Amino acid sequence: VQKQRWEASLAAGSVDFTIKTDQTQLKLTATNQKKAGQIIVTKKADTTTDDRFPGKMTMIGAQFAMYRYREDGTVDHSHAWTTTITNQNGIVTFNDHDLYEGKYLLVETQAPRGYVIPDDLAKGIDVNVKGDQKVALDPIIEPEFRRAIQLQKTDGSFGNHLAGITFDLYGSNGNVLAKDLVTDEAGQINLPFNLPIGDYYFEETKTLPKYELNTDKIDFKVEQTDLTQTVSALASQNKQQPVTVQVANYQINSLVIKKVDAADSNQVLAGAVFRLTNDKGYSKEFTTDVNGLVTFDNLKLGRYWLTEVKAPAGYTINPDYAKPVAVDIKSGDTIRMTIADQRHVLPSTEGGNNGNDVRHDQPSRRLLFGSFGDRDAITLVLLGIVILVIAGSTVILRRRRRS
Repeated sequence: VQKQRWEASLAAGSVDFTIKTDQTQLKLTATNQKKAGQIIVTKKADTTTDDRFPGKMTMIGAQFAMYRYREDGTVDHSHAWTTTITNQNGIVTFNDHDLYEGKYLLVETQAPRGYVIPDDLAKGIDVNVKGDQKVALDPIIEPEFRRAIQLQKTDGSFGNHLAGITFDLYGSNGNVLAKDLVTDEAGQINLPFNLPIGDYYFEETKTLPKYELNTDKIDFKVEQTDLTQTVSALASQNKQQPVTVQVANYQINSLVIKKVDAADSNQVLAGAVFRLTNDKGYSKEFTTDVNGLVTFDNLKLGRYWLTEVKAPAGYTINPDYAKPVAVDIKSGDTIRMTIADQRHVLPSTEGGNNGNDVRHDQPSRRLLFGSFGDRDAITLVLLGIVILVIAGSTVILRRRRRS
């Protein structure tokens, strides 16, 4: 038995074999293993310029799968080479040890955040590997993920669409993206450009007569939830299901109250205090002015409750409004109400009328005479005059005696 080694021109190395004494022939089989090739994939962002969004997101997170074609031309999906871009420059290399010469199908299975998969890469592109060569593919341009935006303006009470209301659009940092956007006949604003991932808000700058201006920031987000979405799928979604921002405007009206004297409706009364409330938290008090008027402005339509909480000086609260009274604010012309108050009255102290006669209370007389009747008042005046006369006469007589 003799052990020998055959090293002649074996690229893969050497082959050991043994010759036995009873052997006249020995057959050796040596197989050369193919060297693996490499495929270099480079992805770049769509270079379309947009001054509103100058920055571009990186390609980190893009994922690929590669499959080998069989000899009959079909794709063998039972085995896949996969890789993910993890660097800022968007380059990834397939260099597996079994990536031999042949034809392969390269598929992008996941887009990086902020982008969508090109339609051709979603289906797969053919790549040919020859020997152990490096195959550097042309840079793949990745389209940005951008969503169509639609603002829908409606009447908050009745649901009808509102045309002619103006908005401005801002980015999250307050930068102006669009100004003077006006709702159309369908109450819509279809933004003339699509928005990438981010936070945004609308501001209402002009509304319709008899509608309340919405002064809140109308926030909305553009989010990407499907990283496997293709360019054509995104286009279809933007057409059929844009990001919709619902905004309601509410009709408003005013309530004007006029306070008058119950005995003379031409005599207006200042100083009456009215309170208006509703079950949604609205509560305000106002006082009638010198014209006897008080105005509650910018009231949303609905039911309110009106109460007279204080009467003008010298008057009593109208008993009908001493407790809350329902007032319905409806669309249309300003709602006007006239409410009359009566003067304070005191029962007469004279007999013969059984206390049924009443007279208007006169503040000036009350200040002078308190609660006395008319005869008592006259008596007091006469008594005072007599006292003054006597006192004066006494002083004069004393002076004469001295002189």
